[in-house]
Amino acid sequence: MLTTNNSLNIMRLVFILAINIWSKSLAKLIFLKTYYANSELILKSDCKINSLFLLSLSPLLKHLKMKIFYASVLFIIFYSSAYAQSDFRKGYVVKLNGDTLDGYVNFQNEFQNFTTCNFKRFQIAIPVNYAPGKIKAYGIINGKQYLSCHLDGVEVFAEYLVRGEYSLLFYKKGGQHFYFNDKGGCMVELKSGKIIDQKSSQSYSNYKEYLSNKMSNLNVTDLINDSQLEINSLTIMVKRFNEVANAPYEIPLRPKEKNMVLDYHILGTNKLQFGLLGGGNIFNFKNSTTKEYDFIGKARFNSYVSPMIGLFVKGNISRYHPHLILESQVLYHKVSLYGYSKYSYASSYTDIYYNDLFISYKSLCMRGIVNYSINISNLKILPHVGIGYAFYLNSSYNRFYQIYKTAFKVMQSYEYSDLKIKKNDFLYIAGISFEYQLTSARIISLNFDSDFGTKILDLGGSKSKTRSYNISLGLTL
Repeated sequence: MLTTNNSLNIMRLVFILAINIWSKSLAKLIFLKTYYANSELILKSDCKINSLFLLSLSPLLKHLKMKIFYASVLFIIFYSSAYAQSDFRKGYVVKLNGDTLDGYVNFQNEFQNFTTCNFKRFQIAIPVNYAPGKIKAYGIINGKQYLSCHLDGVEVFAEYLVRGEYSLLFYKKGGQHFYFNDKGGCMVELKSGKIIDQKSSQSYSNYKEYLSNKMSNLNVTDLINDSQLEINSLTIMVKRFNEVANAPYEIPLRPKEKNMVLDYHILGTNKLQFGLLGGGNIFNFKNSTTKEYDFIGKARFNSYVSPMIGLFVKGNISRYHPHLILESQVLYHKVSLYGYSKYSYASSYTDIYYNDLFISYKSLCMRGIVNYSINISNLKILPHVGIGYAFYLNSSYNRFYQIYKTAFKVMQSYEYSDLKIKKNDFLYIAGISFEYQLTSARIISLNFDSDFGTKILDLGGSKSKTRSYNISLGLTL
């Protein structure tokens, strides 16, 4: 398994290799193209020779371009892999002299956490690797904590499961290993086989017999006998030891290890936020139609605020990309539109056409949005894009049509329901939101976005589109 340091070294080698390939290939490419351009002028008079020269040179140019392409892909893949292995979180290291350095600790996989501490003082600093024995301890704030210790002849970092007067440590190599330690004694591995107390040189048949003798003054024999050699059971047992002894203790949080599948799944990263949305939208009706539908294309539609309510759920896409937030919304709109058109066609007798258009519908829209979070204290700015799918319900369309015959000075009136509102359609979303943290559990948001691409009316080959400008307030529940 590659450590972070090894990955960075590999990345450096790949970078040097890529630069070498790029420089040589580009130099050859520039030379050949320059040579070809000059040769083309010399050979201009002989089309046959020029064509043969071009055919012979073309495969070589293609080969050089492919070398540059593959070198670029190779570098990008290794660079992305090395970058993805870093997950620095606020933490600390304890030096051998007892001094504590605050900074950032790389939260690696379980094996790497036991064998190395990758630490840097500041976000922009170069990381430093500490091996077991070079520091006393290290840990992540509100996360795992490790102690440098000598186990089975090897220096390792063992993880604290319980830290106090009675401590429990965990180490994993070829299986799970648990170590018990009190402040006056030495570290002893808890196992089902024979145990020897190095301090007293006394032997015990298993860990239960050892702990029953060691903790005889606390009256916890039943708790020891009911325990099992697994993390939860032993953690509860040692926690109880400290409580009975009225001693301070700490149980460090144990966030899950890196998983390249689950860590990029929204349900496996952090707590989801649920909330309500309420507001309104303004519609802008735009048309690009054939002459058959001039009454739509030339119509001017009113714009007024229509009510909108909905629900949302959102959460981070990955803990490795905390700025990317995926959001799902269900919105209900109630819309009424009125449009008016007046136009004529040039002829010997110019008739005037009048149209009054009435469109109303209710819609249920499912929207998927990706937000990019920019944090400023308690305020978040979230530009976003997304797509949606709208279902149109209880729709109606009516047109009142009048023609004024200028030759006869006669007005003719008609009423039509000649077009249908589509049942459903896709739309595209772009906008920006502002979130403010009211309390630890309550967030209020102000959202501005635009839906576009919706085709309300079914005009066959012609296009009828709306753009709605939405303003809404959101509140997490």
